[in-house]
Amino acid sequence: MPSEEALPKICPSCRGKDVTDFNKCRFCGTRYDAVIEVKKSKGSNIFVRNLGLIVLVGALVGTGSLLNQMTRGQQAEDMKPLAATIKAANRPRILEFYADWCGPCRAYGPVVEAARAKYSSKVDFQRLNVDDPTSRELATMCNVSAIPRTCIFDKDGNSVVDFTGGVSADQLDEHLRKVISN
Repeated sequence: MPSEEALPKICPSCRGKDVTDFNKCRFCGTRYDAVIEVKKSKGSNIFVRNLGLIVLVGALVGTGSLLNQMTRGQQAEDMKPLAATIKAANRPRILEFYADWCGPCRAYGPVVEAARAKYSSKVDFQRLNVDDPTSRELATMCNVSAIPRTCIFDKDGNSVVDFTGGVSADQLDEHLRKVISN
């Protein structure tokens, strides 16, 4: 049986365990022989506290949902000029946002270029460098916060799919076939 010195001491305050010879907890400084009073909550107090927490979480979720709807409405309004140019061309369009310094963008670039070569007669492609000031307005409209970012629109200017990060050539082909067939 191990000696009493080898058994860990448990702090009555922070519940930290220690096997040293110290009289005080090395984590919070409470004496190991201290008596800590624990206030016991009545069941109704716990219920009221939990109910308050549930109401707070519900309010936050509802507010977030409302803000999300307002943001989407504003985004749809901001996208009207872009949608009009796509609709006038009567062709689906891909906007691909990238930067020259971005490694994943450089890896994804050939995938987009291969798709451009394959579908250029049916789809308009725009590669937009986010570091170019002329691309910033479109990047803002499309909520670009990370790159590479690809936004695919149907011939009516509706956003069909958008994603951040590169995808395989097969995945991009699948997205393009869907937008072309509609």
